[in-house]
Amino acid sequence: MDGFIQTVPHSIADIAGANSTVQIQAAAQNAQWVQFGNLPASSDNIRWGGPTTDATHGMFMAPGGAQFLSSANVNLAEIYLYIPTGCTVSVTWGN
Repeated sequence: MDGFIQTVPHSIADIAGANSTVQIQAAAQNAQWVQFGNLPASSDNIRWGGPTTDATHGMFMAPGGAQFLSSANVNLAEIYLYIPTGCTVSVTWGN
């Protein structure tokens, strides 16, 4: 496949909410893209952003919503999620 950049998808175990803010991955991990979503069965909005993300800070995502981030260098350790109890987030990334 000359001229194409291939990425290998990786999945992280679903992250269950506990009314807390977590990193997508604690250790630094560079990726070309990351997609994460608030599963449709979740009971509330989640929030995502940087290290100040909490119950009132960060971009919201309704149940069933998803976000795709693409860059030459996405560091998974720099993406934070506030996940309320009753919500579950699914994450896939590629490099």
